[in-house]
Amino acid sequence: MSSRFFPHDIIQTDAVLSLDEDTVLSTNEVDFSFIVWHSFPDRIVGYPARSHYWDNSKGRWGYTSKWTNEFSMVLTGASFYHRQVLLYIPRNICHLIYKWYYHYLYTHYLPTSLHSMVDHMANCEDILMNFLVSAVTKLPPIKVTQKKQYKETMMQQGSKTSRWADPDHFAQRQACMNSFSSWFGFMPLLHSQMRLDPVLFKDQVSILRKKYRDIERL
Repeated sequence: MSSRFFPHDIIQTDAVLSLDEDTVLSTNEVDFSFIVWHSFPDRIVGYPARSHYWDNSKGRWGYTSKWTNEFSMVLTGASFYHRQVLLYIPRNICHLIYKWYYHYLYTHYLPTSLHSMVDHMANCEDILMNFLVSAVTKLPPIKVTQKKQYKETMMQQGSKTSRWADPDHFAQRQACMNSFSSWFGFMPLLHSQMRLDPVLFKDQVSILRKKYRDIERL
C-alpha cells in the first residue's frame, strides 16, 4: 500500500491524480476538481471526505465517515495533490527553500514502522497521506462537489470482496488514527466546513448555462 506514494521519476506533471481501482468519476468531476486544485496546489483536493474527533469516553481519536458539515480528510481514492511542496527553513540571515515531493516525504520521512503498519493491514495509506500534508501545510484539505452518496464499489476479485467489505476495515482505521497521531506527537488534521461548487450549481437556471452539467445530474 505504501508503494502507492513512491516518488517515481516518471512523474513529471505538477498535479497528481490519485484514484482507487473502484472509483467512478465523470470527466466533469475530474475537470472541475483539477481547476479547483490550481487555486490550492499545496493541499489535497477531491471528493470523498472523512473526519476525525476526540472520543472522551475512550480517551482516544476516532474516525468517522458520517456526512456532516465538517471534514478533516479528503481520501486519496479520488483526489488531486501536488507532486512537490516548498519547505521554508528559517536561518540567521536568509531563508532556505527546499523542494520535496509529497511522495518523497511519505517514503523517506515517515518511519518504517508506519509503512509496515499500513502494508500489513493493507489499509490507512490515505489517512497517513492526509496526516503528512496537513502537518506540512498546517491547513485542511479542500472538498469539492460530490455525488449525494459516495459509494466505493464492491469489486469482486475471485471469491474475495474488496477491502471496503471487510468488517475489520473501519476498526483498523480507528487504530491508525491513534498510531499516526502518536508518532507525529500531535493531531495535525484540521477541520473545515468549506466546499467548493461550480458556478450556478443547483441554481434555478437552464442547464445549458452551466459548464459542468454532468455534476448537476449526479
